[in-house]
Amino acid sequence: MHKYFKLFSAAFFSVLLIISSDAFAQYKPGTYKGSAVGRSDKKHSGEIEVEVKVNEKGIEEIKVLKYDQSVDHKKYGKAVVKAEEEVPANMTKKNSVDVDVISGATMSSIGLNLAVAKALEKASLNKYKAGTYKGASVGRSDKKHSGEIEVEVTVSENAITDIKVSKYDQSTDHKKYGKPVNEAKEKTPAAIVKGQSIDVDVISKATMSTSGIQLAVAKALEKARVK
Repeated sequence: MHKYFKLFSAAFFSVLLIISSDAFAQYKPGTYKGSAVGRSDKKHSGEIEVEVKVNEKGIEEIKVLKYDQSVDHKKYGKAVVKAEEEVPANMTKKNSVDVDVISGATMSSIGLNLAVAKALEKASLNKYKAGTYKGASVGRSDKKHSGEIEVEVTVSENAITDIKVSKYDQSTDHKKYGKPVNEAKEKTPAAIVKGQSIDVDVISKATMSTSGIQLAVAKALEKARVK
C-alpha cells in the first residue's frame, strides 16, 4: 500500500509541475521570423529581417538575416552598424524589446526592436494579466517635435480590447507629411485591435510614426504577459 502511495504521489506532483510550468509559459518554443523598416535612403530600402529563437520563458537568440540600412552613410553609418551589433544582443540579454536605441541610429534601432517584437508575437501564447499597460517609443521627429509616442493598452486575459495614444509628439503640422502622420494616429491603433496584432500595414508617408505606435504597443503588451 505504501509503495502505491509513493508512486501515486510522484505521478501527482509530476503532473502538477507540468501544469504549473505550462501556466507560466509565455511562448511556444521554436524559431520565428519578423520584419520591419529602419533607416532608408536612395541606396538602401531600409528593410530589416530577423530570426528569433525562444524557449517557454523568452529569447534565446536573435539573428539578423537582412539589414538593408545606410551602413555607408558618411555621418550615421558607424552608428547604424553599431545598432545591428548591439541592439539584438541587448534584447537577448534583457529578454525584452524595451532596450535603449543607439545614438545616431534611432530608426535602425527601432526597426530591429519592431522586427523582433513581430517575431515574438508569432511565438506568444497571448496570455495576459487583465488590465491597462503603458508603452513608449519614438516616431517622426523634427526641430519642433521630439517624436515621443506613448500608448495605453487595455487587455483581457487573452485579447487586446483598447488602445489609446496618450502622447503623440509627431510632425502633425508638416506641410508634406502632416496628413499621413495624423492618419497613422487614427488608424494604426484601431487596426491593431481589430487584427489582434502589431503586424499591420504602415500608413504611406508615415512609416516612422506607424512603427513608433506599433513598438509602443508591443512594449505595453510585454508588460501585460503572464510571467
